[in-house]
Amino acid sequence: MLLEKPTASIFIWTYFEQMMKNRNIKTLIFTGIATEIGVESSARDAANRGFYPVIAEDCVSSMDRESHERPLQNMKKMFICENSRKIIENIV
Repeated sequence: MLLEKPTASIFIWTYFEQMMKNRNIKTLIFTGIATEIGVESSARDAANRGFYPVIAEDCVSSMDRESHERPLQNMKKMFICENSRKIIENIV
């Protein structure tokens, strides 16, 4: 399934939240480009909506190092930010 995301947050103007709730999904693992925009915005929005955001820190990126590292440091204060290998090990 392809879900177009017209804003920085995956939740705005999409059916994503309802899709997750219909499947009783509470933990969301975030990957993607623009760590400081889409990833951080969506993760914060997820937390505000009662989900548990997990950031796969080796699966997010930005145009430059500072734009990548700064939001990761912010998110580490609020969410689980781990290497994708550790995340997968904890799921299986």
